[in-house]
Amino acid sequence: MKTPSPRPSALLRRLRRSLLVAASCLLASVALAQAGAPATPAAPRPGAIDRAQLLDAGKFAYQREAARLQKERKFDTETSNPTYARWLAAPMVAVAAQPPYAVSDWAWQIAIEKSADLRFWYLPGGNVFVSSAFFERGRFSASEIAALLAHGYAHEVAGHDAEEAALRLAAHPDGKSPDPNRRLLVLAEILTTMGQRDPYQRVHERAADTIALDLLARAGHDPQGLVTLWKKLAVAALSANTGVVAVHPSWPERIAEIEAQLPAAMANYEKARAEQQRAEQARPAPRPRPAARPTQR
Repeated sequence: MKTPSPRPSALLRRLRRSLLVAASCLLASVALAQAGAPATPAAPRPGAIDRAQLLDAGKFAYQREAARLQKERKFDTETSNPTYARWLAAPMVAVAAQPPYAVSDWAWQIAIEKSADLRFWYLPGGNVFVSSAFFERGRFSASEIAALLAHGYAHEVAGHDAEEAALRLAAHPDGKSPDPNRRLLVLAEILTTMGQRDPYQRVHERAADTIALDLLARAGHDPQGLVTLWKKLAVAALSANTGVVAVHPSWPERIAEIEAQLPAAMANYEKARAEQQRAEQARPAPRPRPAARPTQR
């Protein structure tokens, strides 16, 4: 049985929404070309979800999903993978706290799910879920895992989920419930569904790639990792178009479009690496510990 076609009014609403998204991303691309750096995320339009509400729902959804993984014994706390992921993310978190992003009040949590599938999704506030498959020895390099995290952070700092979540919340029967806890539960469920299953539009993927290159370069991670990451995921998609490759669909020109932006990103990367090396050289050497005194008899 075929799915009934949407009513004309629904089609018109969807068309208007697509046109609004395309127009906003076109303006952002113009600003990016003029300024040479990703534009500051636009202020929310009337009717958008309150920022604090969005962050609260993202935090709640993260805690609920983490609790589920723990109950099912799929939450990785035994290996060094969580520490390694946080170490890779730390310099990008520092960059995201600076203009043009200025999101220093996010939670920035990372959960590693024990899974052989290439799963990666996230929630508002920098709350990330990534499967242990990405950390298997020799499968993905440090720069590629950093690029994966950067791509997720890029979608969030650009606010790609906020507008769609607002539309779904408004359409939900409990979206305007007088009970704030009920609204929080509904929004958390919407964000979880969007993060785990709903594919992004190509215009959003392009914007996230551009912002990811900036985050990587300024954090001192090799931006070329984004190129090799998508090449490997494109190969993975041939055998199983699920998980990360389903939510972040690619297109034939993607690699060439990223490579066209690499010269500027590599210049920022070299600058960041030079600054990091100067900071390391200026750091005072650790003082030697005094020799232990002999035990008195």
